[in-house]
Amino acid sequence: RHNAESGLCGPGEVEGHVQKRLNYLRSREPHHSERLRADGKVIRMEGNPLPDGGFLMVFSDITVFRDAERVLQQANQDLESRVAERTQKLEETNQELAHARELADQALSNKSHYLQVCSHDLLQPLEAARLFASALSSQPPLTDIQQRQIGNINESLKVANEMIMNLAEVARIESGNIKALNEGFNSL
Repeated sequence: RHNAESGLCGPGEVEGHVQKRLNYLRSREPHHSERLRADGKVIRMEGNPLPDGGFLMVFSDITVFRDAERVLQQANQDLESRVAERTQKLEETNQELAHARELADQALSNKSHYLQVCSHDLLQPLEAARLFASALSSQPPLTDIQQRQIGNINESLKVANEMIMNLAEVARIESGNIKALNEGFNSL
């Protein structure tokens, strides 16, 4: 009754606290509870029946334990919020990377298309120039020097033609129109 009247049993009516504890004693049931005192201390109360009919009450100051528990809970909340924040940043970065990847893929596709169009458009006038050089070389009377110069022009046009064809092949490979065929082979 003294503890209940002093407010050490928590909020509620004094008589209710007294009857509750008397019921524990009569029923011989173990019980435990915690109280936060006005001075900030946390007291754990444990009651256990004794074999000879008595009742043992243990009062423990668990303030340090509860303070440590609060610190750990706060640290856990801080950690969870940092993990959530970093997860959010990681997701944003992944979205930015995916967007950058899409832009890079589009740029590669545009480059490949440009190479294909350019190579096609450049091949036609080069072939026409080769035909004109070939027609010119069959016109009489050309000197040996003129024949050599026409041969040099023809050879230069042929090399330029091959280079443009190679660019067209690169464009086809990059665009995915040509697929590699992987096959095993035996070495001798």
